[in-house]
Amino acid sequence: MRGQMFIVTAVFLVGLIFVVQQILFQYESVDPRTGFQYNEFGAVASLRDAVNATLANSTDCDNLAANMDVLKSFIDYRSASAGFTEELKYSIDCASFWNNPPSLPPLNATIRFLGSNIDSTSNFIFYKGS
Repeated sequence: MRGQMFIVTAVFLVGLIFVVQQILFQYESVDPRTGFQYNEFGAVASLRDAVNATLANSTDCDNLAANMDVLKSFIDYRSASAGFTEELKYSIDCASFWNNPPSLPPLNATIRFLGSNIDSTSNFIFYKGS
């Protein structure tokens, strides 16, 4: 008799926990797609970080120009297939390649993001540093 009551009680408690869990899930549900939505801020910040890394990993001004051309080509290719447009325009000042703030920066970049109902332009300056 004890064994039967233990099994009945265990089944009842598991069922109760399951029902309460299902009720609580109605109030707190996570849409797994929301973490992967691409928004304007994320796109611009990602591209800004890519430009900064490109400058940091360039050994000289000619290498920077070649690397920026590759990055621009990649951005043009990616944005053509993503449903939005990112434009990267930049200018390189080789005489300022090793400058630190407040001197002239070696790289000026303008990032324009065009999406549904969004047209945002951001200007950045980048320094190689020492």
